[in-house]
Amino acid sequence: MKYDIYAQSKILAIFMKDNGMLNISQDITSSIEYSSTATEILMKIRFILKKIDMNDKRFSVDEINLIKEILNEINKNLK
Repeated sequence: MKYDIYAQSKILAIFMKDNGMLNISQDITSSIEYSSTATEILMKIRFILKKIDMNDKRFSVDEINLIKEILNEINKNLK
């Protein structure tokens, strides 16, 4: 089964919203909804996720792993 970056990113956006990071949540959602091409979406999401502080205590291990997983999949797709 193919990894669904968009679906996983939407799940991450919900986690961000629940952790009080509404701006990041909205940025992820907007990237998916308002970009013209798949490449543009992936590049925007990658840019957003790379700015996240992985040491932030508001994130669970599962959330950090999801961020890393999405970034890995994006990098595979953009090569």
